[in-house]
This record gives sequence, structure tokens and C-alpha cells, in this order.
Amino acid sequence: MSSITTLIFDYDGVFTIDEYRGARLLFPDEVVLEKMEAPYYTAASSTQLWSDLCTYFHLRKSNEECIMTYNYEDEEQKVYKQKMFAYTRALAKRFSLILLSNQMRDRSCYLRAHEDFSFLKQVYFSDEIGLQKPDPAIFHFVLAEQKLSPGECLFVDDRKQNTDAAQALGMQIHTFVGVEDLKQVLG
Repeated sequence: MSSITTLIFDYDGVFTIDEYRGARLLFPDEVVLEKMEAPYYTAASSTQLWSDLCTYFHLRKSNEECIMTYNYEDEEQKVYKQKMFAYTRALAKRFSLILLSNQMRDRSCYLRAHEDFSFLKQVYFSDEIGLQKPDPAIFHFVLAEQKLSPGECLFVDDRKQNTDAAQALGMQIHTFVGVEDLKQVLG
């Protein structure tokens, strides 16, 4: 790990235990939810998604109710997230930290309004840059904008398809399964 200067983290599934914990309260089929959500990762608006999901799941909810429930965090989620934020804040003393996450607009706006990302060098959400993982273009974009070589980066994501894409570009990778596992990797 001595050549690593920068850690690039995913958000959901790394900083959260379960990315669809709130969403499943309204939309219980995660496979359908993820399939319907994916096209909105690079869209300027996710308004139509809520209507489509409510139609599919036969619900009568406002966009605001859908957004609020989608972003809901129970106590377990909050405690886990606090620990993960504390750990990564400590890592900021040793590495530059970047967040790179596939998000739809209503989620990225919520996260920017409610999370303290001040310890991160940069936050990239797919909806804001129009690119999404695992497309290599998103990694090239971040590397170019930050003036980084792939070999000096460790990319941490809970999805193997995303870590595989980063590794193919020469990044070192860690497929996240938990903070203790990551601590062993980083020392």
C-alpha cells in the first residue's frame, strides 16, 4: 500500500450498510427498483422515477414522500455510518479521499444537504457528471480531473463489477465487505 496516495470510495454499500433499506419500505422488490433506478444515475432529474415506481408498485405517494422514504435511515444505519465516517476522517490524515458514487439527483441532493463531506478532497456523483460506474469513462474523468495515475489509487466499492472496471484501468482495488476487512488492507 506504500504507493497509494488516494482512496476513492463508493458511498452506498460502503458508508451505508444497506443502500435500499429505506426504499424497500415502499418498493419491496430490490431487483425491480435497481433496474428502474439505473437510467437515472446520469439524468438531471429523477422526478419521473417516482411516478414510474408508484405505478409499478400500485402506490399513491407524492414525490416528496418517495424521496423521504428512499433516504430514510434507521438507528442501525445511522450508527454504522457514524463509525464509517469517523474511520474515513482518520484516513484523511494519511491519504487524499475522494467519493465516487452512482446516484440519482434526488439522492445526491439529499446527501449534499445532510452529510459532512468536508474531509474529502472531492465528491463525484454520477448524476452531476453524466457518467456512471462501471463505465471506464467515469474513472478516466476522475483521474484526469484530479491529475492522478491509476496506480496511486485504491478504489473501494461493494460491487465487484465496479472494482473489476477500476482494476482493468490499473487502479488497486478493494471489494468492500466491511470496515474491519478494509482496516486490515490499509493497516
